[in-house]
Amino acid sequence: MPRKKYKKEIESIPEHIKICSNCKLCKTRNNVVIGRGVIPADVLFLGEAPLPVDDLIGMPFLGTRAKFLTKMFSDSVEECQKSFPSYFITNTILCVPYSWDKKEKKNIYRSPKLEEILKCKKNVFKIIWTVKPKIICFIGKEAEKYYLNDLKSMSNYVIKRLNHPGFLAKSGGESSPYYGTNIRYLTEIIEKIERINLKK
Repeated sequence: MPRKKYKKEIESIPEHIKICSNCKLCKTRNNVVIGRGVIPADVLFLGEAPLPVDDLIGMPFLGTRAKFLTKMFSDSVEECQKSFPSYFITNTILCVPYSWDKKEKKNIYRSPKLEEILKCKKNVFKIIWTVKPKIICFIGKEAEKYYLNDLKSMSNYVIKRLNHPGFLAKSGGESSPYYGTNIRYLTEIIEKIERINLKK
């Protein structure tokens, strides 16, 4: 999505989220990485955490992860011969998780801590409510672990999960035995959205 279009889309996100200081990650971030995509959207994809490159640009799932995800979207469209639904991508936390390395004297990227995920939940749920998705799809098992039970209690959401692009890349990319499974899941999402929209 072009940068200008991205800025326009996130204008609908509550302003306090963009300047959040709920945890210590606010001291080491460059940007609050809210997400990218369309608002409102048919599908919301929920990943784990922004990478350093995401922090610098202010958008999630950039670089090789974005290319891999886009390739899966394209392959699923080719598989079912239907258009891909509108979507928005965000993460379980909105700031890049760094820890200060005293020996190296620099910030080191790490996995998010539970307390950081919990403190960010209110912001993430406000994003979900703003996006108004029909389907929420976890990208990786970490997002599922921390959000599945909460979202199950909200019966209006259809919930799916994909393997994380990083995991797929390490397990063989398009040759991975999991790749075809992910294409099937995405095809199911496309067809489910089409059925929901036809009922309107």
